[in-house]
Amino acid sequence: MGIDLVKNSEKLFGLYKRFHGNAIPGKGVGLHLVKTHAESLGGRVEVASEVNQGIEFKIYLPNGHD
Repeated sequence: MGIDLVKNSEKLFGLYKRFHGNAIPGKGVGLHLVKTHAESLGGRVEVASEVNQGIEFKIYLPNGHD
């Protein structure tokens, strides 16, 4: 479905934030947990989205060999 990142980028990883009402089930904690865990390990999350097209998340974690 995609998310308007211009309008929602500040809220995207917020706890209990949802963007599609009841169209997609959930509690609004998943993205928050993924970003929090990735960053705690020294990684990051990148997002690309187009409304009515879809959304792509890239999760980068350190390989432990640096």
